[in-house]
Amino acid sequence: TLMSVYGDTSVASKQYPMMSRFIDFLTRHGDPKSGGLVLESQYGDFAHSDSCMSKEYNALPNGQAGSFSYMLGMTYLIDVANATGQRGDVHKYSALLRKLKVAYHSQYWNSSSGNYGVSIAADVFALHLNLVPESLLQSVNASLIRKVKLHLNDPSRSGGVIAWRHLLQVLMKLQQPQLAIAVVNSTLPGTLGHMFLPGQAQTTGTFWWVHLVCLTTQNT
Repeated sequence: TLMSVYGDTSVASKQYPMMSRFIDFLTRHGDPKSGGLVLESQYGDFAHSDSCMSKEYNALPNGQAGSFSYMLGMTYLIDVANATGQRGDVHKYSALLRKLKVAYHSQYWNSSSGNYGVSIAADVFALHLNLVPESLLQSVNASLIRKVKLHLNDPSRSGGVIAWRHLLQVLMKLQQPQLAIAVVNSTLPGTLGHMFLPGQAQTTGTFWWVHLVCLTTQNT
């Protein structure tokens, strides 16, 4: 926020060496057979299937979440490198990110279903990273909107908490503000809105409330 809103790069400059070392660490752990994607499960948080949810609608390979986190971190690193004058790194990591996006699409695109998997998170990840080929955008957009509407009626069709922040951002980008509001306002157990009800996970709810405020600010 200091860098993007106020233009203050002092903290970003100080933390940049650590950030680049971490991305380089993940790069070294990339799978050569999958184009460098990070397929190890420990880097994907818990966006994969929960035992309490229907795996028919929530099956998401750990590597799909891990690779998303890896590439998202790289986009942040590129932003910081650009803001702090690290031109060589901007070129290096941008070229690597382009290759990873191609590899991700090749690894997870399902031409039969017209999406990146059965879960909400699968489509959110691809759309948030802007890696979906132009010719396939309409199919993926429609897939995500359909999944979200189903989720609002049946929360067992969830996408994993790690995808929720990005889900709201993607829905706004798709000009679906009413659907984003419906996600937040839902009171059914298993939905984002349910977290804000009295007696629920208040710490987690507060965490997501901060993201909602930031999202609203970014789109006003």
